[in-house]
Amino acid sequence: MKKNKGILRNMKTGFMIACILSLFCLPLTSVKALYEPPKAPKVLFFTASQNEIMPGETVTLTWYVLNASTVDILGIEKVEECIWPIVGKTEVNPTNTTTYVLTAKGPGGTASASVTINVIEEKTPAIINSFTASAEEIDEGNVVTLEWDVSDAVLVTLDSVEVEAQGSLELTPAETTTYVLEAVGTDGETVSESVTVTVIPKPEIISFTASSDTVEKGTLVTLSWETENVTYCEIVTDDGLKLADRAPIGQVSITPNKTKTYTLIAYNVNEVTAEESITITVE
Repeated sequence: MKKNKGILRNMKTGFMIACILSLFCLPLTSVKALYEPPKAPKVLFFTASQNEIMPGETVTLTWYVLNASTVDILGIEKVEECIWPIVGKTEVNPTNTTTYVLTAKGPGGTASASVTINVIEEKTPAIINSFTASAEEIDEGNVVTLEWDVSDAVLVTLDSVEVEAQGSLELTPAETTTYVLEAVGTDGETVSESVTVTVIPKPEIISFTASSDTVEKGTLVTLSWETENVTYCEIVTDDGLKLADRAPIGQVSITPNKTKTYTLIAYNVNEVTAEESITITVE
């Protein structure tokens, strides 16, 4: 009887060991069935209704995503609480060429796709609204102010020097000068305007001489002069005598009866003057 009980106990123990071992000998297909990893997100499509537009036109973006919990689109401003659906569409109005990137995220990872909208730059000519000088004619040494206003230009130059589209510049030209303003539009064409500032040169006395600067009373003396940039001259004395309307180049004979100072005054077209004096001493 005791022997039967021992055999029964051994059979139970063997059965339990067999059951435990069988757990470690399950086929791989059974183990795989216990856990299946999440599927990776997939962007089936992400497209634009137009890939090339003019400024101001509207484009519709459309997408279809699988196995994702969130969708984000880089390049579109949205309010914080906005949530993109995994299948959807939206309108955009890009002002310049833009690439939109859609990113789908889920337990299985991340997937992305992009689409580029090319905004064609509108080709327009530059317009010179105004280009003026504060004076068309100035005396030598005076200042003139140039002012300009240009629209729709990618480059503006004044006498080949780049300047702003709107501006002004003070200049002191030494001679009559033509200033050229040029503007290049987005169409690549150049337009230009010019203004000429006439400079009236200062009168200049080249020489003013006397045949003698010390003479006896009643002696004949010749005054000679030569000028440039002069329309007429006059000679005045320190006692009020005036010899008017003399040529720019000339001479005159005088017979001084006392010591006098003779002043040559040369006038240009704008009545700007130059002066030079000679004193003739009478002994």
